[in-house]
Amino acid sequence: MPNSKVYKENFIKKLGELYDLTLIRDNNIVSVNSKAILYIRYSKNLLKSQSNAVKETYWFGITQTEYEKYKEENLFLVCICAAKKEIYNIIISKAKFEIIKKHMEIKTGQWKFNIDHVSPDKFILNISGGKQWDVSGFLNNYNFGATPKYDKR
Repeated sequence: MPNSKVYKENFIKKLGELYDLTLIRDNNIVSVNSKAILYIRYSKNLLKSQSNAVKETYWFGITQTEYEKYKEENLFLVCICAAKKEIYNIIISKAKFEIIKKHMEIKTGQWKFNIDHVSPDKFILNISGGKQWDVSGFLNNYNFGATPKYDKR
């Protein structure tokens, strides 16, 4: 299985077909048409054994200092979930993450959470303490408030 850099580069290449992109910090922070900032994270499936309730589990950490640098921007968190045969991009807006992080503690400088893929079209974001959010609607949601290349007026 390729490493995180390859998955992030593939995501950026695909998105670059739609938008003008500027790499801000390697392949972790990207500007989209100077209208949005993407903070890109990656996880492979870390579920040790499959249960009936959860197909796959992906773990993420959002670094507080990195997030704080861009929180005044039109910021999105891109959680690349790499299954064996599929790639799922869960794209969470800053507004939604602000709600979620109110329920989280910072551990080792990060907000940590996991995303469970529980059925073909259902993804659940979990934090410590049992709180959950359905993030299925954010799957491959590339609406960053930026005009795609093919639609520039």
